[in-house]
Amino acid sequence: MSADIPVQKLEVEVPIMGESITTGMLADWSVGVGDFVATDEVVAMIETDKVSVEVRSPQSGKILELFSATGDEVNVGAPLFAVDTNAIGESKTISFEAEESISPSSGTQL
Repeated sequence: MSADIPVQKLEVEVPIMGESITTGMLADWSVGVGDFVATDEVVAMIETDKVSVEVRSPQSGKILELFSATGDEVNVGAPLFAVDTNAIGESKTISFEAEESISPSSGTQL
């Protein structure tokens, strides 16, 4: 019999984007509800007239909720998304590992 792992919900807020910037426009979500994310994975992009900010997940887990839609104005400090830090899974992010490369002298073009 397996024990259910309780949900550990972490709400992530809209980050500080610079002195005197209090709002931004949610330009894009990189993930959706139910997706797994890795620690430091980009989850969203917020844009202002001065900066574009990548919002990253502070911990790995499963996205539980997105509190705003693309195009919405979001306020610094407001909840942006929630992640279950007890969830186990794999991120959609592709990791690039070292692979053998073909040398130019072999006659095969890359």
